[in-house]
Amino acid sequence: MSSQTTTPTLHHLSTSGAQRVLWALEELAHAHGLVYHLVAYARVRGLAPPELKNIFPLGASPIVVIADGLVPDAATAAASPSPTVYQILPGVLTEARAILEFFDREYALGLWTPDGFEDARRDVFWTEFSVATLQMAVNQPMIFDLLGQMAPWFVRPLVRAINDPIAGFFRKRLRKSFS
Repeated sequence: MSSQTTTPTLHHLSTSGAQRVLWALEELAHAHGLVYHLVAYARVRGLAPPELKNIFPLGASPIVVIADGLVPDAATAAASPSPTVYQILPGVLTEARAILEFFDREYALGLWTPDGFEDARRDVFWTEFSVATLQMAVNQPMIFDLLGQMAPWFVRPLVRAINDPIAGFFRKRLRKSFS
């Protein structure tokens, strides 16, 4: 059990980089009993809803608000951001890798620390692979799929006729990342 002195609240946007942060929070909750709050947002026509800009001006997810003390709910956490956690705004963290590094220092209690030199090397490789190679391989077909979905109804068949083969090409490249 952790000696938790702050409570994170994840503002999670569907199909975004916030999924990695949610996974990490679940892992920490299971391993150390970390208490956290989750506020879920659905995309609006493929984009982040404007409410996220009320928390952080860019309106991108993930956003984690860190509140001092153990707070009972997300609303209380939002009202008391920690002045001691500072990235750009007090108590507000953005960018998945920066958030995960914060979690590692504050909550993981060695859970994610590699056991030795070789494990540390593998950790660096898989971290970079996931945020560079794999993320690009996932994003490319997704972008072309979204273009077809977001196009006005009367041009969708044309957009899909052009985009679907391109998305298929990128999906084949994505499969190579898993083989």
